[in-house]
Amino acid sequence: MKAMFIIELDADEWVRVMRTRLEMTQSTLAKRLGIARQTVNLYENGLLQIPQERLQAISRMLDEESAS
Repeated sequence: MKAMFIIELDADEWVRVMRTRLEMTQSTLAKRLGIARQTVNLYENGLLQIPQERLQAISRMLDEESAS
């Protein structure tokens, strides 16, 4: 029987975990989103709230990337 763990992550933590899991740099993520790398850094460090629309775009992109 597999053990299941439920880990609660804030949006900023989730972005960092997923990005690094895919071995993607902040620069690559920023380029694909059309934003500055510094903005991704601010998101991941919880210094700038991620707008809902942007979070959805990040989610779609990372999901597509992980499916490849």
